[in-house]
Amino acid sequence: TVEFKHQNISAVLKGFDAALNRYVAIKVLAPHFANSGAARSRFAREAQAAAAVVHDNVVAIHGVCDGGRGLPGQQSGLPHLVMPYIRGESLQRRVDRGGPLAPAEILRIAMQVARGLAAAHDQGLVHRDIKPANLLLPEDIERVLITDFGLARAADDASLTRSGVIAGTPQYMSPEQATGDPITPASD
Repeated sequence: TVEFKHQNISAVLKGFDAALNRYVAIKVLAPHFANSGAARSRFAREAQAAAAVVHDNVVAIHGVCDGGRGLPGQQSGLPHLVMPYIRGESLQRRVDRGGPLAPAEILRIAMQVARGLAAAHDQGLVHRDIKPANLLLPEDIERVLITDFGLARAADDASLTRSGVIAGTPQYMSPEQATGDPITPASD
């Protein structure tokens, strides 16, 4: 059983893929957003954006399900993404738990994030929500993984959402993103 907070559009669950004998992470659209065309579109856009970026510093997408429809007006399932299960923690948790990082660690992380973002930018995508909570640090591996492409947009369509609302986490936005001006890969 998963409890969704009203403002959360999705939750990430740990699952087991019996066919491939491996644990996976399953990002599921919250039930109260499942009938929202805009939420479903955003979720589908995240899947497409993340799947387009194949790089060692970006979480891969194993599969996606749009949820399908049962009888008219009924939902047969919730849209979800299947990704590798990453045992570890986010950069946010690491900093919250252990305090500031050493300069060498900061540089190592920054270089890997820059490489992952460059791969996204090469696909014409701007992430728009790079923050410590969206950077995963797998256990026992000195690798950083960018996750959560939920706000990613094509660079030529990356300033405002269709509703005219600026999207992102305010304390991590670039000035041009915060003001609604056109953004480029440099904004990430």
